Amino acid sequence: MSDDQCKKNELANLADEAFLDASKQVIDIARRTGTPVIVWRDGAIKELYYDSKGNEVAGNRHVD
Repeated sequence: MSDDQCKKNELANLADEAFLDASKQVIDIARRTGTPVIVWRDGAIKELYYDSKGNEVAGNRHVD
C-alpha cells in the first residue's frame, strides 16, 4: 500500500471515530434532556428517543 493510501485510510478511520463520538454525544444529550434525535431512516424523517442507558425505545415516530 502506498503512503498516500495509508494516509487516506488513516484519515478515514479518524473521521469514523469522530462521527461515532459525535453520535454518542448527541444520544447522551437527547437522553438527558428527554428530546428526540432526528434522523433520516427508511426514506423518512424520524424522531428517535433513548432510555437512561442510551438504548432506542418504543415511541419513535415518523415526523410529518
